[in-house]
Amino acid sequence: MVNSGLLWFIIGIGTTLAFFGLKEWLDEKQVALNWWQWLLAVAWTLVLALTVAFTALNAAANEARAAMLGFVILAVILAVWAVLGWYFILRRKLVKAA
Repeated sequence: MVNSGLLWFIIGIGTTLAFFGLKEWLDEKQVALNWWQWLLAVAWTLVLALTVAFTALNAAANEARAAMLGFVILAVILAVWAVLGWYFILRRKLVKAA
């Protein structure tokens, strides 16, 4: 699965659907994001994709400890990044729109 490109194909489909869903949700809430806010969202998504790829590649290479440790470290970073992004960007804009 990892070597055939199927993993990246699935990640690409998921990313595309997530961004279309986010755009529709923001339009429904009447919230407009600046270019740098979209850049942060794209960067977060790339780090998420690399986290999945890192974990899958290490698991396929029988490096379970590296896969688990890398996943935990990167997942914590992504979770903190998502919470801070929600708090500083979307929460304030949603409160202003209401």
